[in-house]
Amino acid sequence: MSRPELIEVPGSELMEKCFARAGSGSEPPLEWMFIRDARSWLNGKETRRAVIDAATAAELALQRSLDTLLVGVPEEVKSALVNRCNGLAALNRLVQELGGAHVPVDRLNKKLGRLRNAAVHAGNTPSYEEAREAFTVAVEVVEQAVSRSDL
Repeated sequence: MSRPELIEVPGSELMEKCFARAGSGSEPPLEWMFIRDARSWLNGKETRRAVIDAATAAELALQRSLDTLLVGVPEEVKSALVNRCNGLAALNRLVQELGGAHVPVDRLNKKLGRLRNAAVHAGNTPSYEEAREAFTVAVEVVEQAVSRSDL
């Protein structure tokens, strides 16, 4: 008989912020909504969907980081920089080059990017452990762009 997996219980401060946001009718940042969905897929053992949503959250977070780092930069320059990026690793590398918070590129690519590409392009279903690691990396990326403490 297997034991149920332990879950992380949010602290009272975070719960208070969540209730306040819910009471105001405002939605959390899209990155966190994808993290929520990825967690739900992961809890339901739908690992392929979990990895795809986790990677989407990370990509949105990296884009948000770039937008923050490039405030005041002409739109055509921003577009040129972002358009040269193909995939999570390239976006993460650009954030790093611009001095932003980032996950080590090789870790992001190995634990999340490649897994996501295999799930999307080849229809692969990752193991639960692989999906859990991908989710953890995605949460780290999102946390750097939109900290839960700022919500």
